[in-house]
Amino acid sequence: MRRLIICAAVLLCGVGEVEGTIVTWNFAGTMDSGDPFSGFVSYDSVAADVFPGNPLRSTYNFAVTDLRVDIAGAEVSYRSPNSSEIDILMDESFPNPVGHSIHFKTDAFSSDIANLTEVRLSFVDASGSLLSDTQLLTVPPDLSSLMLDPILYDKGDWLGIPHAATLELVQYSPQLGRLRQFGEITALSSIPEPSTFIIWSLLGALGITVGWWRRRK
Repeated sequence: MRRLIICAAVLLCGVGEVEGTIVTWNFAGTMDSGDPFSGFVSYDSVAADVFPGNPLRSTYNFAVTDLRVDIAGAEVSYRSPNSSEIDILMDESFPNPVGHSIHFKTDAFSSDIANLTEVRLSFVDASGSLLSDTQLLTVPPDLSSLMLDPILYDKGDWLGIPHAATLELVQYSPQLGRLRQFGEITALSSIPEPSTFIIWSLLGALGITVGWWRRRK
């Protein structure tokens, strides 16, 4: 019995060390065209900050580990682990409409959407109460607490996003130039990482074994 407990403890520690840094957010909503979408984004929550000395901005290159979106049956997938970026900005506050913001940007591919080059996720709070620092979050923000003035919002690549929580598709072709499609994210939640399921499974199995062992005694 003692050996079983020791083995379980070792496994639990190992699982936490190997897989405990990956965070996954599940999201869903509606494109401005009316098409429903759903998907997820996964990222390494301990990725290195490109601007470690800047308390108002952080950029995490290559932090995204996976991204998938289904838009009314059209599949979108993450193209390359070397083509992603997470920006966290808190350099302006209310009444400036920018406030705090989190932006995911990844190269993307789709056989269903022509000339797709990027997928972006943006979460903006003009009140400046979303963030306490620029570290990567381990849980998604509360959508009800976000707010945006889309007319005044101007932040580089994210100029003109129309929603406080936005899915953006970027398409490019030499003939048409750069096109942007937007959708509003209306549902956002975290998905337990695989290690969480493993831990609870191990604890459940251990509990069953302990109960059986006690009955045998």
